[in-house]
Amino acid sequence: MPNAFLIPAALHRLGWHTITVGWFVQAPHDLTAVQLTAARDLAAANGLVTQAGDRQDGLATLRWASVAGGAVLALGVLAMTVGTIRGEAADELRTRTATGATTTIRRSLTAVTAGFLALAGVLLGTAGAYAILLAAYADDRSPLTHVPYIPLALTLLGLPVAAAATAWLAAGREPASMTRHLLT
Repeated sequence: MPNAFLIPAALHRLGWHTITVGWFVQAPHDLTAVQLTAARDLAAANGLVTQAGDRQDGLATLRWASVAGGAVLALGVLAMTVGTIRGEAADELRTRTATGATTTIRRSLTAVTAGFLALAGVLLGTAGAYAILLAAYADDRSPLTHVPYIPLALTLLGLPVAAAATAWLAAGREPASMTRHLLT
């Protein structure tokens, strides 16, 4: 096989002849399993081989790894953010504790803060990602028809719930500074 395409005039000048060695068939939509089986059977009956490809097949592992990596990164940033907010709000937390706020109330405040921050981050990140994809595929939006529903649902619902649950569990202990007086 030459490593360049030849125009018909060059083929004629060199005395070469073209022969058909294969066909490329493109369907307007994805073929069903029954259609693929029928095409394979027809090709095999005529001594031919078929290949069918889905451009999305190899993306499953990448999709799940991206979801997991993004979730770990988001939870790490969220933990630092909630820690900073708790540090800044230590005086208010002492006041709430002194007026009778239980551990459940303190945990709830931290969990709600973490959950809503995670929800805001997930919504903004998803909207930004899809805005970039829409701009990148402005000419042909057909690749965007394969929406990864399960990873999206796990991210949109799971990450805020995981953040709230983690914050609830981590906020259970009273800070050491609660038992000492502040030096101001």
